[in-house]
Amino acid sequence: MPSCDWSFVFKREILLSDIGKYEEAETLMREDLEACRVKLGARHERTLMAVNNLAMLLSDMGKWDEAEPLYREALDGRRRELGDTHPDTLASINNLGVLLGDKGYLAAAEPLLREALQAKRDEISSSKANRLSAIRSHRHVPVQQQTGFTLVVRPGKCADVAAPNRPVAQPKSHDLSLIHISE
Repeated sequence: MPSCDWSFVFKREILLSDIGKYEEAETLMREDLEACRVKLGARHERTLMAVNNLAMLLSDMGKWDEAEPLYREALDGRRRELGDTHPDTLASINNLGVLLGDKGYLAAAEPLLREALQAKRDEISSSKANRLSAIRSHRHVPVQQQTGFTLVVRPGKCADVAAPNRPVAQPKSHDLSLIHISE
C-alpha cells in the first residue's frame, strides 16, 4: 500500500500528469487517497489534499462527473476542519465553482466564485490595513532602521525599495527619508 508520504507521492503524481501520463497519475492518486483515508482518516488535512488533487486531475482529464463529488468532499471537509477562510478552503471553493461553470451550471457556480473572490478581496484589504497599521506605529522611524530596506518616496510617484546592501537612486531634496502618516 502507498505510504501517504506527501512530498514524494505528490511530486511523482504531478510529474506524471505534467508529462501527459494521466492514467498512471490517476492510479497513483487513487492509491494515495486510499492510503491517506486508512492511515490518517477522512477528515485529516492531508487526506483532504489528496481528495482535492485527484479531483483536479480528473477535471483536467475532462472527467467532470467524477471530479465533482471529490471537489464537494474536499470543500465540505476543509470548511469543517479548517474553516471558511483558510486558503485551502478558498481554493476548494474556487475549484468547485470553476468546475460547475465548466459544466454549464452557472447559477450554482456563481455564489461559490463570488465567495472566493470576496474572501480574496478581504484578504488583500486586511493585508493592506496591517501594513498601514505597522507603518503608523513606527511613523517617525526610517524604514531602513526597521527592516534593512531603503524606501524612497517621491511625490506623485511610486515608492522605490532597495534591498539591504543594494544601492537606491540618490534622493533629491524633495524626497522623503521618513515615512509620515497623518491620522
